[in-house]
This record gives sequence, structure tokens and C-alpha cells, in this order.
Amino acid sequence: MDDYRILFVDDEPGIREICEKVLLIGGFTVDTAVSGEDALLKMSAVKYELIITDLMMPGMDGIEFLSKARCADSSVDIVVLTAYSAVSSAIEAVRKGACDYLTKPFDIGKLILVADKCREKRRLKFELKEAVGRLETMCTKPRRYSHGIMHQMDACVAFPASRTRSSSTIPITHL
Repeated sequence: MDDYRILFVDDEPGIREICEKVLLIGGFTVDTAVSGEDALLKMSAVKYELIITDLMMPGMDGIEFLSKARCADSSVDIVVLTAYSAVSSAIEAVRKGACDYLTKPFDIGKLILVADKCREKRRLKFELKEAVGRLETMCTKPRRYSHGIMHQMDACVAFPASRTRSSSTIPITHL
């Protein structure tokens, strides 16, 4: 969970360069792509935890890229960037699996905030998965003393009913 990789996808070189620098300063490992096709090619070679993509790009638009990226890696978080006038497209993207969206022009601080939020969500999911795994192991793993106790209890239950009943107690030790 140490290396959190982000792929930033935008056809505008100025936005791509500024956002890459800001994310690098924010402590992220960042790659960039100029198009959805370029991004899918990079995804085939590198595992990304977060993709930040523009919705309006020539060729493959952000919605189509979102669908193809989800097919390539269903665990990747995707944040979409959209112009203020195209908020309905961002809402459609969220319905199709994007975890968040930013409207252009956006505050650079919000970019870091959204990336941090996605990283924290992934960290918490990872910790929860590990905790559940440990709990399942604890619940299914036999205790070192349980076999002996179960054997003693089975012997008590199997004691024939025709035998004389007694009011004496049976101590169960090693709990």
C-alpha cells in the first residue's frame, strides 16, 4: 500500500503539466496520458490506484474511457474533470462508476483533496479487508485446547441414559 499511483488523462498539455506537478508535490506517483487510448495502453503496463480524466477529449471521450478502464481494472478509482456547463455528464460518469468529479476551472487544492480522499478510502478498505481476514481466521482456526474439551463434552453426552444418574458436577477446565 506504499506506492499510490495516479494516471492523469487530459488532452490539454497545460492542464496536464500543472496537475502532474501539483500531484507530485502532494506526494503522489503520477503518470500522464494525452487520450483515452493512450491511458488504456499505460494501464496495460502499470497498475494505477486512481485515474483522473477529462470527460471532453477528442477520439474516445471520458465516458467511453471510464467504461473501458473499468473493464481493464475494476478496482481502480476514477475521478472525472468536466467544464462547469457539463455537470450532467459528470453525474452520468458517477452513475457509471466514477468516484468523484471536479468542475473546470478547479482549485488546485481541491485536486489534492480529492486524490487524498481516494487514497484514504483505499487505505481504509485495505485495512478492513485485512481485519476481516484475521477475524475469519480466528473464528475458523481451532484453538489448541478445544479438541480436548469437545472430546470430554461428547463423552458426557454419550453417557448412556440407563446408567445411574448423579447430582455430581463435572468440572470443565482449561478454558
